[in-house]
Amino acid sequence: MYLSVPLPRALERQLEVVFIPAAGTSGPSRHQLLLQQYDEVSKLRLMLVKILELDEEKNGRLVLAEVANRVIVRFLEDQLLLRNLTDGLHRSVYAFAVPPPAPSLTPPELKTGDNACSSLSILPA
Repeated sequence: MYLSVPLPRALERQLEVVFIPAAGTSGPSRHQLLLQQYDEVSKLRLMLVKILELDEEKNGRLVLAEVANRVIVRFLEDQLLLRNLTDGLHRSVYAFAVPPPAPSLTPPELKTGDNACSSLSILPA
């Protein structure tokens, strides 16, 4: 008679994430994260923001990408399960800090919520 014994760490996954800060504020850093296989990329993003103490307003967004042989293979969507990431010697996850967009140069009278062109008047020829 045999008893099945669940493996304690069978559903865990250790990921190495390389963080690339925006605008050369400092050099890249590597971080080891332990997550569940069935967690989504959104949880990975939240853990990185917490570990790196990032402020979304000040530092912009965090874009995650799967990189193989120094080439971006795909950008990771928040709904993707971590078990769908490809393991390999030359594959890793990179987190790029994207700076917030520059302030707009559009005049305030053209910044309407609906159609900006509807507020313009047509001059006679």
